[in-house]
Amino acid sequence: MMRARYRGLERVAIQVLMTSICLNAKKMAQRAKLEPEIAGKMI
Repeated sequence: MMRARYRGLERVAIQVLMTSICLNAKKMAQRAKLEPEIAGKMI
């Protein structure tokens, strides 16, 4: 959020949220690949 001064707080906040959602989705996908039997049991 260091660029908020130049870009505007709203735009930076949306960018931060989108980035965190994307990174969390990637982590979840990797965990599902590595541990498919555990992911299947949780559903």
